[in-house]
Amino acid sequence: EPPAPTEPTAPTFRGTATITFVQEPDNLNPMYTSMSFSGYLRPFYLKPSWDFDENGKPVPVLAKEIPSLENGGLSADGKTVTIKLRDDITWSDGEPLTADDYVFTYEMIMSEKNVPIGRYPYEEYVVSVVAQDPTTVVITFNKPFAAWLTSVFYWVLPKHVLQPVFE
Repeated sequence: EPPAPTEPTAPTFRGTATITFVQEPDNLNPMYTSMSFSGYLRPFYLKPSWDFDENGKPVPVLAKEIPSLENGGLSADGKTVTIKLRDDITWSDGEPLTADDYVFTYEMIMSEKNVPIGRYPYEEYVVSVVAQDPTTVVITFNKPFAAWLTSVFYWVLPKHVLQPVFE
């Protein structure tokens, strides 16, 4: 008889990982690159609001939970998504991640002073991104947008670092 399954233990991380590519990434800001090497590195320094497990099920990362009708994160008309952020996330310099980082990321993508690789889906579907409070982001769409879960805020930029550079 096979042994009873056991709960896997959480991995422990120690030491140094060395990653070598045949080319140097052209840019670490995802707004300005489609280079695969930059994309491979992104999970090490930018996290999504949520990711997907091996079964395609969404799993919260920066968000406390996946917005849904049941938890009030998705409006009945499908035009508003409210993301409740975890309050224990900080950038590498110790500054907290806030809803203002989401607003800033949206503004950077949409600014006419900026030339991102693309503005989809923000340009076509998003009406506004508002920081309701430091840990609540409200995204309003112009019509129900079924792909919001796989298309918005898969990365967020640090306002406190990049806004002075942008201005």
